[in-house]
Amino acid sequence: MTLFLRKFCEGDLGKIIEIEKASFPDPWSRNGFLYHYRTNPQGFIVAEDGGEVVGYAVARIEATFELRNLSIYRRCHLANLAVEPKKRKMGMGTKLLEEILRYARRKGAKEVYLEVRTKNASARRFYEKKGFIEKGFKKRYYSDDDAVIMALTI
Repeated sequence: MTLFLRKFCEGDLGKIIEIEKASFPDPWSRNGFLYHYRTNPQGFIVAEDGGEVVGYAVARIEATFELRNLSIYRRCHLANLAVEPKKRKMGMGTKLLEEILRYARRKGAKEVYLEVRTKNASARRFYEKKGFIEKGFKKRYYSDDDAVIMALTI
């Protein structure tokens, strides 16, 4: 395995959509990926193994103004992370997540959060092992399921 992480380029889109469709029952559209790339290219990371795209992560920094201490609070929303099914359990998801955490720290985020299907026990375990904790729920977030909100203070 020769894993290499890099920024997304539009030529990756075909393979990313394949991985997305193999990973999720309600996959993002081509336009969804392009929107995230065009509005936040720094937060779109691709994993390659032997020159082939095998995974990706999409994140964005959100900033809110806090009146009580007159400061900006930044947090990172991990919007999507997937690895090609036959390449899972080989550390690629961990490497992608670690890169997103580095990105979040560089941008001054204090927290990384995500939504995950309540039915997706393996993804929930993955994030729990990485230190994420359950913070809440979003009813009907997905077309067929609720979401668990998980967060990690960084």
